[in-house]
Amino acid sequence: MSELDELLQHQLEALEAGSAVEIVQAKLPQREEELASLVNLASAIRNISHPEPQSSVSISELTAMQGKPSSLTSLLGGIFDAWRTPQLRVAGLVGMMLVTFFAIMTLLSGGLWLLRLKQAQTVKLINVSGDVAVFSGDQDAYWVSAADGHRLKQGDSLRTPAGSSVTLSFSDGSRVSLTPKTALELIKVKRSFTGEMQVVLDQLSGETSHSVVPLKGENSTYQVHTPSGVASVHGTNFSVVVDRSGGTHVAVDTGKVLVMAQDTEVMLSAGQVTEAHPGKAPDDPAYQFKLEGQVVEISGELWTVNRVVFQVTDETHIEGDPDVESFVEVKGHILPDGTLVADKIEVAPMGELESHITGVLNSMDGDVWYVDGVAIIVDGRTRVDQDIKVGDTVRVTFFVLDDGNWLALRIKSLSDDIPEPTDTLTPSPSPSPSPTATLEDIDETPTVIPALVTDCVGADPQPKGMKLARQFGVSYEEIMGWFCQRFGFGEIEHAYTLSEESGVPVEEIFAMRRSGLGWGQIKAALETSKQNKPDKEPKPNKQPKPTKMPKPTKKPKP
Repeated sequence: MSELDELLQHQLEALEAGSAVEIVQAKLPQREEELASLVNLASAIRNISHPEPQSSVSISELTAMQGKPSSLTSLLGGIFDAWRTPQLRVAGLVGMMLVTFFAIMTLLSGGLWLLRLKQAQTVKLINVSGDVAVFSGDQDAYWVSAADGHRLKQGDSLRTPAGSSVTLSFSDGSRVSLTPKTALELIKVKRSFTGEMQVVLDQLSGETSHSVVPLKGENSTYQVHTPSGVASVHGTNFSVVVDRSGGTHVAVDTGKVLVMAQDTEVMLSAGQVTEAHPGKAPDDPAYQFKLEGQVVEISGELWTVNRVVFQVTDETHIEGDPDVESFVEVKGHILPDGTLVADKIEVAPMGELESHITGVLNSMDGDVWYVDGVAIIVDGRTRVDQDIKVGDTVRVTFFVLDDGNWLALRIKSLSDDIPEPTDTLTPSPSPSPSPTATLEDIDETPTVIPALVTDCVGADPQPKGMKLARQFGVSYEEIMGWFCQRFGFGEIEHAYTLSEESGVPVEEIFAMRRSGLGWGQIKAALETSKQNKPDKEPKPNKQPKPTKMPKPTKKPKP
């Protein structure tokens, strides 16, 4: 039973107990007009007087009445006489058919509304590319491969291995795109019948891009939790990157994002970024830049890419092994003095040389404009959004000329309005049948994704992995070894708990899980085995061979 049904049931019980309708309505939450009308209807029905039996009639009165047509008899006789008229008989049949039709339509509309409300509590996967893995929060679920149309609910998780990506579509029109090597858990997904949306995501690793429509109502929330902090929005476009150390990079395209960590709050505006690291407060907001091109020079902490010089620090996240002549993508932030500092450097395939910066437009006189103190050449090749003025926050896509000057190819305002939310709960068509479309559609023994994977850790060390290692007195590498074999942290905790209770080595419990047994079946089997064995000291858990952990991020040599 939903929260709305339970609330209505409590109010009807209060009416039956004799409470006044005014008192019952006073206890209703705000914005529950639909419930208020139902309570009024129930009260009105309850107050309708019931038919009372007439007083007793004497035998003499009954005798006197015999032979005389009573008023009731006359009335019924008139009705039956009228019913014999074909026109009235047809009209009566039509009336009954109309009443039946409206009753059926009322039931169907109520059922469809409930169906749409149920779908609003789920998230639909679209644009699935590669081997995207999903895991249901249900007790007997497996990690399975997903396809377009798969629906996730509160408590479910998903991962995108190397070469995989996916987009999550929420019922209000918001979307989240996951790049390869990303792990995400849906902590909370809820939408009320009044349209209020509550979304809480836990991003363990990788990169996500969010397009959030303006949320309705004061109780609506949209949060992204990471090992370093929380990003909270009410309607905006932004991205979140979590590196192996648990560091979090939040960048905003439009709107505003509040980043919270270590009791410190930082508000980001369009075009700004911040970095947050475990145990540290987030950095001050800064404007961002992106470079694509070939590494021309590495001189200590100064790198040159696409003829642009930037600084590399100990907190710069470097993927791959870039060197001089490597083609890379660089993302970073701009210090108040104009220095470019790289946040992430990633080896990338050769492509178009696209670079951009964000900042406040300081001046726009002649063919040289200044954006946050950086000179930009503007000529006939530059596309400029209309109505841009000094003081606006802009994104400048530029090309570096041979003389080192930056030629603006596009200057875009970052103050564009965000799309309005969808007010109605529009049902989506059911996806085509697929062996992995939903957990209900898969076979009794689901296909388990191959055990050993790479780049599975995310934040390193993984906070949940460290917690379980301390809880059960085993090594962190042992816990993460199971995690890299596609067992969720909840499953790992359950397996170690059963191992402690039964004395059965944990690897045997995981083997039972791989064989297709549900956790309830495993627990019953362990209890039966324990009853059939004589009491003795349980053997300690054997150490499984840990999965090879990803190599630490390499830093540029000074």
